[in-house]
Amino acid sequence: MGNELSSRELGSDLAMLALLRSLEEARMARSSSEPIMTQHGWDPDDCSDNMDVLEDGLKVRKKVSRTLSPLLPIPEMRTDAVRGKKSYRNGTHIWRIHWPKQHRGSHAMVGVASTQAPLKCIGFTHLIGSNDQSLGWDIARNLLIYNDCTIRRYPDGKMPGFEAPEDITVILNMDTGVLGFKGGGENYGVALTGLRSINRPLSPAISATKDGAEIGIHYLGGTDSGPTVGPTPITSPRPASAAGAFTFHSKVHGSAVKFLNNYRTAAREDPLNNDKNAVVFTSRPLETEELFEIHIDKRIKGSDKPGSVEIGVTTVNPQELSSVPATMTDCKVGQTWMYSGAEMLLNSLKVANMPKDIYELQSTGKLSKLGVKRDAQGRLDIFVNGEYIGTINDRFPTTIYGVVDIYMQTVQVSITSPKVEAPIEKEEEPSGQTQEAAKSTSPTSPPPPPITFRKTCGKNVEMSSDQKTATRRNYMTDCDNGIVLSSRPLQSGEMFEIRVDKTISKWDHEGLKIGLVDLHSGFEIPRTLPGQIAEVTWSWVGDEVFHDRRVEKKLNMNLNRVKNGDRVGVMRASDNTVHFFYNGQDFGAAADRIPEKVFAIVDVHGCTFEVSLNMPDTEMETKQTAPGPNPNSEVNTALMKMKQTVELLKIKNEASIKKVKQMAQENLLELYRSHQDPLLRKAMGEKFTEMQGETHIVDYLKFLRECGLEVDYIQECYSTLRKICVWYSNDSLKFARALGETDLLSIVVSELQKYKNKSYETDEKLLDVVKTDLILLHNCAKVTENRGVIRRLQVIDAILPYRNSKIKELSTHALMALSYMVAIDEHHYIQADENSIAFILQILEEAFSNKTTHMSETGYHVDEVLVGLANLAKNKGNRINVVKKQGVNTFVKIMKLGRPSEQECAAMALLEMVDDTTVQHIAATPGLHGVLATMKNSPVEAVRQASERLLLKLPSQDSFVQMMPDMPKPTAPKRRKCDYKEICNAYMKTLNLNDAFFDHEFDRCYCSVCHTDRGDDLYYTRGDPPKDYGIPAGWCRYALSLPAKAKAMNVLEAWHRAYHGTRSTAVAKILQVGELLMPGDTALGGEKISVCKGHFTEERKPEGFNIKKIFVSPSIRYAGHSAYAMPHKYKDATTEKNYVARVAFQICIRPDSYVVGDQTIGALSQIDPKFDNQEIEWATEERGSTVLYGLLVKLEEEVSA
Repeated sequence: MGNELSSRELGSDLAMLALLRSLEEARMARSSSEPIMTQHGWDPDDCSDNMDVLEDGLKVRKKVSRTLSPLLPIPEMRTDAVRGKKSYRNGTHIWRIHWPKQHRGSHAMVGVASTQAPLKCIGFTHLIGSNDQSLGWDIARNLLIYNDCTIRRYPDGKMPGFEAPEDITVILNMDTGVLGFKGGGENYGVALTGLRSINRPLSPAISATKDGAEIGIHYLGGTDSGPTVGPTPITSPRPASAAGAFTFHSKVHGSAVKFLNNYRTAAREDPLNNDKNAVVFTSRPLETEELFEIHIDKRIKGSDKPGSVEIGVTTVNPQELSSVPATMTDCKVGQTWMYSGAEMLLNSLKVANMPKDIYELQSTGKLSKLGVKRDAQGRLDIFVNGEYIGTINDRFPTTIYGVVDIYMQTVQVSITSPKVEAPIEKEEEPSGQTQEAAKSTSPTSPPPPPITFRKTCGKNVEMSSDQKTATRRNYMTDCDNGIVLSSRPLQSGEMFEIRVDKTISKWDHEGLKIGLVDLHSGFEIPRTLPGQIAEVTWSWVGDEVFHDRRVEKKLNMNLNRVKNGDRVGVMRASDNTVHFFYNGQDFGAAADRIPEKVFAIVDVHGCTFEVSLNMPDTEMETKQTAPGPNPNSEVNTALMKMKQTVELLKIKNEASIKKVKQMAQENLLELYRSHQDPLLRKAMGEKFTEMQGETHIVDYLKFLRECGLEVDYIQECYSTLRKICVWYSNDSLKFARALGETDLLSIVVSELQKYKNKSYETDEKLLDVVKTDLILLHNCAKVTENRGVIRRLQVIDAILPYRNSKIKELSTHALMALSYMVAIDEHHYIQADENSIAFILQILEEAFSNKTTHMSETGYHVDEVLVGLANLAKNKGNRINVVKKQGVNTFVKIMKLGRPSEQECAAMALLEMVDDTTVQHIAATPGLHGVLATMKNSPVEAVRQASERLLLKLPSQDSFVQMMPDMPKPTAPKRRKCDYKEICNAYMKTLNLNDAFFDHEFDRCYCSVCHTDRGDDLYYTRGDPPKDYGIPAGWCRYALSLPAKAKAMNVLEAWHRAYHGTRSTAVAKILQVGELLMPGDTALGGEKISVCKGHFTEERKPEGFNIKKIFVSPSIRYAGHSAYAMPHKYKDATTEKNYVARVAFQICIRPDSYVVGDQTIGALSQIDPKFDNQEIEWATEERGSTVLYGLLVKLEEEVSA
């Protein structure tokens, strides 16, 4: 949105509008003005549910926001919006907004919005102006906002202290696309221009943050006499074959272009020194429904140039150009639409966001083809790598040329569109030819690709690697943000069907939603259906079908009551109606006039938190299919086979050994290997553990040893059962923990001791036994509960002989296992030679290159290899070898392209590599500083903190370049005080806690800077037996005075460390009691401890779950989650900045007093790289088994828009 019009031009508009207003007022004076004002008033059906439109329709009131919880009476921070009843596509319109100054709050937006703009959000922000479908003036901060960007301060020339008056006049000229404002008798001038590029009708709109705010609207008049923005007439398309082959224009092109392949290939000359001057056009206009597509033939390898190829269409006839611009964004004539980066630009102005960034795809080598096609409705379809990704809904002129800018990273492109294309529309049947003959000779369209879920989805969605299963993260705390879409439009008569995999009773009043959506450009994923996209969706919600906020039909099935295994479907029939299905039952036509190109949309909402596609991999038949088999049958069959195998393991006789081997191979091992999803593999391990499968396998292994392993079929059975233990323990820590409680580790240690004379090197069967033993020990060592058994069995001594094996795979397994076992004074045990380190780095590369599982052939995940390398880096020789073998380059690649957990682990491993010997080599790694700078802006806090810690350990890029090789590493000057701790100190004062509770000598700040300055590790081991815990990174600790029992029971030395998140209002009462209490207890003063909102209760909990426990965690990331450490708002009086504050307790907990369990907050990704989600929650029923020794505070600054 520009500001190129002058105040003089707006003045002429105002003069005209003054006359129009006089005429309008005179006309209204002769009749009742009330109906007209009401017709243009606020729309009660087009506003946030937190807004009340008053009876006259001329005033809206923002409701008082609900509190976060009954025990935390702090209102929820949210922004709410409302649109007017009328929307304007053309003409000039004036209205007055009345907004009292005391009702404005932090963000008070006055402007216009299309129906695609959101109407509510969590937090305080400029909701009007938050995307490309709305814009306006923030009268609280005097800023113009569009597409979440600040355009400039407004009004122009006003001093910083300017306050907008309570009555503001809005002038909207849709014919010229101009928005302006007046107030207090003063014309403020043009605010924003280019509104016509939104290409949708615009309504008056406001958004407010102040609870109780009342905002009035008064329509003053207008005219609809301006030119319309209707559709451009579309001429009948010519057959593509008549138009001839697509080629590039041979005479009109950029000065750096050379052509090949009869003008179907274009290249940029001297690409290393010339980034521009390579614009090429098609030699003829595009036909309707004709795809213009190019292939990227050559690119500059390793280029860090910011741009890439751009493709689009233009109304400019190339032959009429006096000169070809250096880039198409410089073109000043006609209209040109260019797909650039992740945006669609119209004459350099962004008009839509696209779901794929071609710059990013190009830099990662994933971009191969780009295409554009003008469809029969005059819209422009966009294609990336042959996949349709979206539509620009402008009415494109009939005559448009294809245009390509061979820019920056791109060197050469070729046209892939066929040289002769078949006619798009069916021609009349030739005279004398039968219909059957015509059918037999007509070209057949290829079947559409198999349908999956689209990668673009709601922010709470976790997608499986094959994009066929969608799970809502945080399902215990969040019921929304679970939207998923089909990967392509549905064919006529094609049913899109999903299976409900998992449900939870917590959200029993809300459930699954499904429907169809007209996916237009600028489409934004809503929080839930129908949301702000109601106008373009047909959705089944509860027992009703909605379109444009109207009920189209009531169905005799409520989706809030779906069960695991139910199937739900939607179909666009050939008569343009929508049909919904439940377990194969068709409810008939639910709505009509459905557009031709619609996608399926699913809201994995409320009580449903996981769904899977239930569709064939080939094109579906258009006729209705019969209901399929029960989708749960496959799962039930697998569990039944598991149980059958366990029952057979109980029968120990030699006659059944071959049968056991066969059943174990088919029902356990092959079942596991046939699934690549780690979550599914983890579930298999847990189910097998619940059947006590580990106990029965180990008992059978002992039986086989007694029978004698010299017999081949006995050895084969023995090997199969051990492989099951290896694979199941790799993904399920629950199974690995259970193995540690059996005699398996004793068997493994005895075997390693037996074969340490290296006889395994020439015996393939013995080699397989040793390899399996080492992997088993590695998997079991990842479970902290197994460390005591490992020490007792002296496992380290059994592994050491294999550390320097000539067989590198064995030495790798030995080193990876030892990395989890050695104590601080045993780092010499993990010294590895260069070749062993090189082999581990090779495994890391192999795992990272496996895009499906991120796992190597030997079973190592990327995360665990990185953790293993971080552990091995405790030895200085290993640090040097990793750097020498170019391991840092691999870390940089993972930090750039990996998943968030992998990025964090890579940064943590690299942090361990930094010392005085390696720092200069690490800092010189190409791309390191750039990727760390990118990670600092990651939406994942752990990734940001990891990058900050690493940057603090490295010299800056500038200082490193200036250093001589023999210069010492520069050291940062010691800080006198920590700003973060000062702000935390100020917050602590607001809690009004008696200082007698504290021992400030041991206070400690764990911000990234303080933590790095001290050189602390991220994890430590405490207690007897030793247990790991993470330091509270990002928090500030206020040490508590310890009770007498802490000294008497040697708590600091013998007990484990953990954390307990809580709410700020509970801190004082917990300190007064002196220990943590559990639900049902009565605290000091008679208050009964209740379960927090959103957590399990006696009435709603999993079977066997006991809520009367104290829950803690060795990870502050888990204990500090919002479900436990409840966030609330805090404003610092000194800085006047707003923060989100959290509090937690650091505690000591008695060993053997608690049980280790799985997380219960609904997380799907790993919460903490040190602790598996299956062992991150500890629970104790013993009162007095915890001792408080620190109060933790965390403040996160609210970023103002």
